[in-house]
Amino acid sequence: MTDSLNEAPIFFHNLAHDPNHTLDGLPCIQCIFCNMATPLWDDMRFHLSDMHQKDLVIRLPLYGKGYNMEYRTAVAMNIIKERQKTHQIIYDHKTANFAVAYDSKSTIPYEKKK
Repeated sequence: MTDSLNEAPIFFHNLAHDPNHTLDGLPCIQCIFCNMATPLWDDMRFHLSDMHQKDLVIRLPLYGKGYNMEYRTAVAMNIIKERQKTHQIIYDHKTANFAVAYDSKSTIPYEKKK
């Protein structure tokens, strides 16, 4: 797992489309494999299963066979939940750094080509 706690979190691109700012002030969860963050648990669950399938298989402390992806995602969410107790991020749209998605399913940020 990465030391993403020292990096500034990048928030999912879909959070930028919250016109009433209803998510401001909510506690956020940050991915254990990268620095993506969100206040929505379902967004993080999707992010883990979509972007970190290989990490869920290789980097989680689950040894042996027989652990399906749903179980691995649940274990990762529990690790995130435990880490949230000591490291709290509060969502604020004014200071949030949003990912720029080139694919509607993607949450990986990229820099525009010059």
